Amino acid sequence: MEPSQAARSNLPSNPAHITSLCEQWAAGTQTSEVLNDTCELPNFQKAWEKWVTALDIWVGENSPTWEAFKEQWEKSPERFSDEHLRFIRFERTIFLGGIRHKHGNDPQWYQQFKRLIYHTAEVGDLDLFRGIGNSMKRKGDGRNYVFEILALWISAALWTCEWKVAARILQRQYPKENPPREADESLRRSCRELGLWHDPNPVITSCDEQGRPILD
Repeated sequence: MEPSQAARSNLPSNPAHITSLCEQWAAGTQTSEVLNDTCELPNFQKAWEKWVTALDIWVGENSPTWEAFKEQWEKSPERFSDEHLRFIRFERTIFLGGIRHKHGNDPQWYQQFKRLIYHTAEVGDLDLFRGIGNSMKRKGDGRNYVFEILALWISAALWTCEWKVAARILQRQYPKENPPREADESLRRSCRELGLWHDPNPVITSCDEQGRPILD
């Protein structure tokens, strides 16, 4: 993953790759200013920690097994440490998730992951390229917003939005042909299942037509 081109935020510095990813998501959805403002709120750290855990779990569930992945990538002429390989496995899953959910035709998304694509070709990890093809063919489940929730939870401050506003932001930022009925209730259930923390006293009560939260 290429370093973020967005203005640096006040996010926690660790884990660094997740901080960079969050800043990139905010830049892509034009919510960097809201991200920077809301990370100063008293309950931000609680929301951040729960989100990092949820994101790690989602990546683990949607990645190749560690053993299979390590065996494949040991073919690289470069010697990657286990820590570096775990990072590559993480960004590989985020990359494919983004292609399936909005970014399949976004050149900047591929640019951000150009090193991953290069090394993937180098080691002959054809499963990633098959994943690109399969992901671009599928429109995804209109009822399933898990990737989108994780992408916007911190970067667009869904964690401190009223539920109806958060659901509206999701649909406007990631339009689906068949969105779930009672979208706010569906979102609430998904967040409980993911283990995310939502502010009981949300400060964001509206968003604009592009799905950008408005912080008064």
